Amino acid sequence: MLTIQKLLSAAKENQRVFVGITSGLFLFFALIFGISYNLKRESEISRWVLQAQEEIYQIEKTISLMKDYETSSRGYLLTGQDSYEKPLKDAASHLDVVIQELEQMAADNEIQKKNLDSLVFYLRKKAAFSTKIIEIKRRQGHEAAMQIFRTDIGMKYMDKIRHHADIMHAHARAELAQQKKESKVAVRMTNRFLTVGVIFFGILLLYAIWKSLQQEKEKRFAAIQRKAAEEKLKESEKNMQAILSSSQEAIYLLDLNYRVVLLNDHSHSIIQQAYGVDCKPGDDFRMLFDDDQLEKIAIIYNQVLEGKKIDVERTFPLADGEAYYVSTYFPVRDTDGTIIGVCCASKNITQRKLSEEAVRIANAEKEEYQSRFKAILDCSPQPVLIKDTEGQHIFSNKAFHQLFDLGESEEPNYSLQAVLDDTMVLAEVEATYDANGNSKPSSKAWQQQVVLHNGQVLEMEIVKFPLYDRQQQLFGVCTLFKDITEQIKHQQQLVEARENAEQAERLQEQFLANMSHELRTPMNGIIGMVNLLLTSSSLQPDQKGRLQVIKHSSDTLLNLINDILDLSKIKAGMLTIEKLTFDFNDTIAGTAMLFRERAREKGIKLAVSADPFIPRFLTGDPHRLNQILNNLLSNAVKFTEKGFVRLEATLLSETEDQAIVEFTVSDSGIGIDTSKLETIFDNFTQESTDISSKYGGTGLGLAITKRLIELQGGEITVESVKDKGTTFTFTINYGIAHDTSNVVVTNNQAATAFVKKNYSGKRALIVEDNEINQAVLTSSLNQYKMESVVANNGQEAVDLLQAGERFDIIFMDLRMPVMNGFQATAYIRQTLQNQTPIVVLTASVLRNERDRCLEIGASDYMAKPFSINDLAKTLERFISEQTEPATIATPVETIAGSPAEKPYSIASLLQLKNPDFIKKILALFTSNLPEYLQELKDLASANHKTEFLEKAHKIKGSLSAIQINELYQLILLMEEEAPEQENLAVFEPQIDRCLALCTALMPAITTEVEAHLSLTETDA
Repeated sequence: MLTIQKLLSAAKENQRVFVGITSGLFLFFALIFGISYNLKRESEISRWVLQAQEEIYQIEKTISLMKDYETSSRGYLLTGQDSYEKPLKDAASHLDVVIQELEQMAADNEIQKKNLDSLVFYLRKKAAFSTKIIEIKRRQGHEAAMQIFRTDIGMKYMDKIRHHADIMHAHARAELAQQKKESKVAVRMTNRFLTVGVIFFGILLLYAIWKSLQQEKEKRFAAIQRKAAEEKLKESEKNMQAILSSSQEAIYLLDLNYRVVLLNDHSHSIIQQAYGVDCKPGDDFRMLFDDDQLEKIAIIYNQVLEGKKIDVERTFPLADGEAYYVSTYFPVRDTDGTIIGVCCASKNITQRKLSEEAVRIANAEKEEYQSRFKAILDCSPQPVLIKDTEGQHIFSNKAFHQLFDLGESEEPNYSLQAVLDDTMVLAEVEATYDANGNSKPSSKAWQQQVVLHNGQVLEMEIVKFPLYDRQQQLFGVCTLFKDITEQIKHQQQLVEARENAEQAERLQEQFLANMSHELRTPMNGIIGMVNLLLTSSSLQPDQKGRLQVIKHSSDTLLNLINDILDLSKIKAGMLTIEKLTFDFNDTIAGTAMLFRERAREKGIKLAVSADPFIPRFLTGDPHRLNQILNNLLSNAVKFTEKGFVRLEATLLSETEDQAIVEFTVSDSGIGIDTSKLETIFDNFTQESTDISSKYGGTGLGLAITKRLIELQGGEITVESVKDKGTTFTFTINYGIAHDTSNVVVTNNQAATAFVKKNYSGKRALIVEDNEINQAVLTSSLNQYKMESVVANNGQEAVDLLQAGERFDIIFMDLRMPVMNGFQATAYIRQTLQNQTPIVVLTASVLRNERDRCLEIGASDYMAKPFSINDLAKTLERFISEQTEPATIATPVETIAGSPAEKPYSIASLLQLKNPDFIKKILALFTSNLPEYLQELKDLASANHKTEFLEKAHKIKGSLSAIQINELYQLILLMEEEAPEQENLAVFEPQIDRCLALCTALMPAITTEVEAHLSLTETDA
């Protein structure tokens, strides 16, 4: 206790010494600061004095330079000698330098800066005025310059310059005087500070000497007493330090003024880590705390000074994390019992607190998880049961009790024990652990019938799986129940419904196939025979007319059959949309051309326009687009007696791979009543019976059109005003074709003339049970000088091939007795290993039937009824022709459905009678016409409308001697429509058609003309 008292007394003495030394140092530094400040002030004033002197000098120099400038300008004005120019320029350049220096000096003096701005302004004005007079003297002469010089403008500028220069000069002198005055004051203040400093340090030195002598005396006196007590004190301190250092508690001692008297190593380490302060004896302990904490410390401190013992739990942020301590504060007393300080001993209770907190959190989490788990499972509609490894009930949710009609605490009865037995899962867990160590079995699920206590039988899906705690120890088994009774019933119903639907689909598909075959097969015979008769040149005009009526009626009936079958396929979901690459311009132009002649006959203007921004090559179904446009244009032409029919195609939007195209078909026809607009797309629906009786039709066209558009992801709308016209608008989303190597040719393009080739020596096997179709195909092949052999069914065809008969091509019908076409084709390919081209003749509209043909080995197929073009293309694809002269032939189906006739006429040419002239015209015609047509195509591509019309007119005129009717009509059509077209590129398909006609017909025209000339020469 004595040692502690001495330490506190020393602390008080040290405090007085500290105050004295601090006061002395404060006075010392104050003197140093005052002297330094005045020396710096003197230096600053000296700099301002020099600057003011320099400023005065520059102002005077400015006036001098301006006078030189004025003298040089007057000398030049009066004498005109060039020797004055150099001084004039030197004065101007020096003046600019002086102005820059003045601007730098006045940069931090706002008054002088304003004065300088005014001075510079008039200097510039004066210089400009002098320069102007000199320039006038040079350009207008001496008198003109003198006239301006005699004005007082220059004098006024000079007066202003002197005025502002005087102001600046006066201000600079005033500042110079002020700075000199302040300099004297600063020198006096410095001298005073030095005097005070010398006196202060003299007194301080005398005090130090006296104090030193006094302390030396006291030291000698105290040395005797201290030496006696030192031994005892050292022993006591040694024991106390050992105790404090070895203590696991943090201990520190404060005096009554919060000063640290001592602290052990543990306490020092905690304070340093928690507060970042190197606390040591003599420091104020309050420096560790903020205001809020100081209030709490003061309360504790005051209670301890009252003699109380206080325990407080605290946390400290140490290096290895937050630590918990319990601090015990108690008073320190001297030998008289007087409180002379406060001692604090802090014990680390971190581990105890962490353990308590971990237990608390774990219990809270457990309770929370259990509560949530129970709430979730009770809300689940699926029954859940959890049991431990001994089979004892742990938990079951509300759905479980409701399913088995149990009370909240009631257990399942014995009849359900087999379902609830967990032996299987537990045994597998044990077996799996024995085999693999740490592996876990998956859940077990099965279906089972469960009989409830009320006798009800349920189909249940039962799932069992093991449960593990956090230490991966097995503690139970969970069982889930799912009532799948209704699901089983639905599955059985779905199986029955699917079987019924599949049966109905098979019956519908078979019906469509039978209808297609039974209707299209006889139509093939009718149309085929009519086509063959129309190619005969021995028919009388009235006979041709009757055949044309038969052909027109057959075509109408075939279209009706196709519409009905298409509608049936759409409703049955068996009509597929193809993804083919096609030429959009060709398709639009070819479709519109089918209606040109009919529109011209009725006096209707048929206009076609396509957005030039629509990509030319698209991916989609061009055949269905043809069908849609055919239906809409056919109706438009049919129901329009005068006015127009217009087809427009517009690009709505475009991405890298997609293009949405909007089509509009409008007319000025009879229109549709508003009340009927909602029903015109229904099956077999027309506006009225009067329309049906007057114009004909089945009412299927628009229904099919709407469904075809919807199958391609588009939609169609209609607007109409009675007796004003109708507009149909629809959109289709097409792909943009980047690869144009497989562009298909659409069926509705204008029919092309073809060369009937010579296949003499070639043999064809016709496998067909219908005698009419046998005759049609035999007659058609005879035109190509081919030998035909007929087999009435597939078996006869197989027998012929097995007998060694060789054929160049086989035409195979599908539906025949004994052995059908599918069986015969498969047998020929697989058993006989015969690779003769097999072309299937099918009247079926079902795509899967056609695909099946190709899968079993057919080379191609032709749809019945087939055209002469179809047959010609097939023969050209599979058979090589003989090298004999070819004869020109024309298709039976022309653009407007007109009867077959020779596509050209040379009658006008032959009327010239002069063989040489005829030969010359023929030579010019054969050489120039293709060149003209190519030039026309180039002009269309470049969109040069004037040159295009001129070239078209020139070609039309060249067709007067040798008349090619279709070519003439195409040129005439382009000439009529070109003025209204924004993009002439839409005519490129027609021009390509013209070039094809030239290529096909030129040999025949040349041959016929030369033959005629030979006969003429022979007759002569």
